[in-house]
Amino acid sequence: MMKLKKKVHRLVAGIAAVVVTAAAVTVSVPTLTTNADSDLGLDNYAKLLQYSLYFYDANMCGDDVGESSAFSWRDDCHTGNVVSGGFHDAGDHIQCGLTTGFTASTMGWMYYEYGEQFDKTGTTQHYRVLMDRFCKLFKDSTTLSSDGEVTSLVYEMGDDGKDHSQWMPPEQMDSFGNDETYSTASGASNVAAQYAAALAQNYINFGNEEDLKYATALYNFATKYRKVTYEQSTYSEQFENCQDDISWAAGWMYLATQEDSYLQENAKYTSCSSNWTDDYFYGNVKLGAAIINAEITGNWSYITNYIDQKVNANQNQYYVMNSWGSARHNTLMQICAMVTTKYQEQSGKDYSEWCKKQMNMILGDNNANVCLVVGYNERSATSPHHRAASNLKSGSFDGWSAFNNWNGDYASSGGHVLYGALCGGPGNTDFTTYQHSAKDATSNEVALDYQVGLVGAAAGLYAYYNTGSVVAEIGDEVTVYPDEVAVANGGTITTTTTETTTTTTTTETTTTTTTTPAILYGDVNGDGWIDDTDANDLMNYVMFGVGLDNMEAADVNVDGAVDIFDVMILSRYLAGVIELPCTDKDETWDPATISIAPLQTEYTVAADNDGTARLDFYVSAEEAVDIYALSFDVTTDLPILDIDSSDLSYNVGAWKEVYPDNSFALFSNGISKLQIPTEKELLFTLIVDTSSMRTYDSYTIQIENVVAGNQYAQQAPVETTGMKLYLAKATTSQTTTTTTTTTTTTTTTEVSTTTETETTVSTETTISPTIIYGDVNTDGVVDLRDSIVLNKYLANIQELTDQQKLSANCYTADATPNIDENDVDALVQFVILKIKVLPVTVAE
Repeated sequence: MMKLKKKVHRLVAGIAAVVVTAAAVTVSVPTLTTNADSDLGLDNYAKLLQYSLYFYDANMCGDDVGESSAFSWRDDCHTGNVVSGGFHDAGDHIQCGLTTGFTASTMGWMYYEYGEQFDKTGTTQHYRVLMDRFCKLFKDSTTLSSDGEVTSLVYEMGDDGKDHSQWMPPEQMDSFGNDETYSTASGASNVAAQYAAALAQNYINFGNEEDLKYATALYNFATKYRKVTYEQSTYSEQFENCQDDISWAAGWMYLATQEDSYLQENAKYTSCSSNWTDDYFYGNVKLGAAIINAEITGNWSYITNYIDQKVNANQNQYYVMNSWGSARHNTLMQICAMVTTKYQEQSGKDYSEWCKKQMNMILGDNNANVCLVVGYNERSATSPHHRAASNLKSGSFDGWSAFNNWNGDYASSGGHVLYGALCGGPGNTDFTTYQHSAKDATSNEVALDYQVGLVGAAAGLYAYYNTGSVVAEIGDEVTVYPDEVAVANGGTITTTTTETTTTTTTTETTTTTTTTPAILYGDVNGDGWIDDTDANDLMNYVMFGVGLDNMEAADVNVDGAVDIFDVMILSRYLAGVIELPCTDKDETWDPATISIAPLQTEYTVAADNDGTARLDFYVSAEEAVDIYALSFDVTTDLPILDIDSSDLSYNVGAWKEVYPDNSFALFSNGISKLQIPTEKELLFTLIVDTSSMRTYDSYTIQIENVVAGNQYAQQAPVETTGMKLYLAKATTSQTTTTTTTTTTTTTTTEVSTTTETETTVSTETTISPTIIYGDVNTDGVVDLRDSIVLNKYLANIQELTDQQKLSANCYTADATPNIDENDVDALVQFVILKIKVLPVTVAE
């Protein structure tokens, strides 16, 4: 039985939180449109914001709905769920993690942008009830270990099949047995990232430390597995990319913590893809991630290029991205456009007039005279596709019989007014395609993610135009929130916000002081995105002189010329190796002048026929030390082919380089370091070419000095006290006889060992594999994709097999098997037809 007394308790409790004073009016007097339809409230954005929140009361779940929902016709439901609370998705009763997370993170974004407007209208109180409910669900759905890591995440509750086989109120669903739970210990990264974003926003907006704790854990979980889970995951089967959700969450984690690693992940929104649209919606949030990035960096070109296309193509018509839920996509585009307008001093764009026209059409100024917001004005839709509001009940769980025998009109079923709900809308730009029947789900579907577009668009329009006023009464079955009543009656809100944020101010400071070029470097074709199409266009320009739409953006290294180097840099960007623009002209190592010790260490290498000699040495430290680079000066007449070390894998991101003068260096990647732990000796092996030696020759290899330093100028040199270098046995290989190699070591006081060893070497016969030089990804074709894979390898992002390494060695003029930038250069020049043959065997 419905618990109608619930409303009185909450109303009395809420009135204590406000002070009503007739003299203090905080909302402007309505300035309504002057046309004949002024009573439609086309510009009453305060009321629209107020109404837009009430739909969520109709979709509350849990054992407290009777006391919490603003609608008297709603009561407890989903009480058998493993995780209680939250909201069901739409007219349906699935609790879908993806759309729930998207809805909450979009609502959190809107309060972040328009908190003042929520406060002025008295709707912050309502907003916080809803947002706290979302966040509690997300935390309750997450199991943390003792060290704060996510061990399990509930990402969906309810079964699609059972749910869609019935048309009944949610209060009846428990008896029907629709309480399935779906969780994962290693997936659902898109859901986890959306939850993390919403929790981070709530921390930013209201300062709850527990929200940040769970946001951090869920973000780490999302990035650890980076995959979509498909088992009973409604709506996700066509959305395989979770990078957009991660980039979105990363932007909010950066705003919450100011940690640069989050900003780097946020900037990867350009690598996200969708097989549906690049509009902002639950299946692809990269446009939202880009907007947050622009607020931080000041670079809005990515966003404005995209929104311009939509606005320019729909100046005088209703914007339809998709026929299903057209109003949903329309209002979500309005959100993005109005936030961009909010920052128009940086973005250079004002889309407010376009959004106003679009909202006018949604509110009834259209050729069908229908308002898509239920209960808002005299033209409002009356029969949304919503089971609870329809008031159809099923006593025998007879599936759709009640629905099938119904005419779809709420007037015949005694349906309830679903105040504020945004209906799906017309199937195209012609509003006469809208059907006034709940049985037409395309026209009248309502859902969590549909509604949040209306919330955000209303808030943005109210912030810009400052028109309209909230109301004290909505309907007989609605309990209006006390703060809204107070504001409607001319009062002020005294206890709207109980906590303050410490991060929003910092964010604004960052936004206004950062200067970033307005050019979207790499966007060669000017479509607002950087992808393989831009790389192909740039290659065609360099190869054949085909014109470019955006020459300035093509100069990605900002050197005043568009050439082969820009192709190479854009390739590295698409591989995720660098950011654009890449203005670092000199990427050579500039070591610090900290000498560990001057060394006079010599190897005497005896003749061993054609082959190589392997000369081992170690680096150790008395105390653990982190180093960005070690450089070794070497004197020898024998070419050093390579440095080999299994201990390089111990140092994540470490790499090596052999120079033409035979000096060599070991580097970190600039993020992680070369770590030399206490009591651990790092083994390195020089591979020396002895193929030119005669049997009676003897060569000396002398290591004269070793320098510790840093690869990048902004990193300070490290203290190297206590570090020492010492040598181990040297062996030869690839000979046909057994030989004895004598190693004599003369050192300073730092090195004091002399080692003599006898080495037995055997001959090995191998069959060389067929090599397609340049085919790094081994797909049988040499193209730009191979360049991307090779760049990922050089950045320690991707490993190569032995076969791939052979194919990657496109530049053999250096007579070494090393894979370096010379190989990338040769590969790209081959792809763009500057050279005809790989490998390059002669240095220019």
